[in-house]
Amino acid sequence: MISFLPTYELSLFQRLLLIWLFIICGLVLAVQASQRYAQNPSKKWFLTPDTKPYWYTFYVFVAFLLVQISHGVLMWNFGGVLGGYEEMLLDGIWMALLGVECLMVAGVVVRRLAAAVKTKEKVKAQ
Repeated sequence: MISFLPTYELSLFQRLLLIWLFIICGLVLAVQASQRYAQNPSKKWFLTPDTKPYWYTFYVFVAFLLVQISHGVLMWNFGGVLGGYEEMLLDGIWMALLGVECLMVAGVVVRRLAAAVKTKEKVKAQ
């Protein structure tokens, strides 16, 4: 099979940590969904223009975790379906999600730094 990434198997402990992290992320998404129907919802759980970049970054992180956890199972189930390109396809999806996640984290950091600079400028102007 063709592969761009070195083959690396996660240890059992690493797999368990990833699965528990994925479960915790699922609980966060469930709380976010439940806040939509709460009587006194917290504003930090909603998609507002201020929180959208943070939540979208979190959503991509959850998708990245899903691909990371299910990579071995998908390889086992896809065996022979794509004529030997299964691993290359899964590696490409993994690298694309990792790249998107890095760009989104960088965007959130730049946005936060720009907001901090603007507040300092406002304080100096007053």
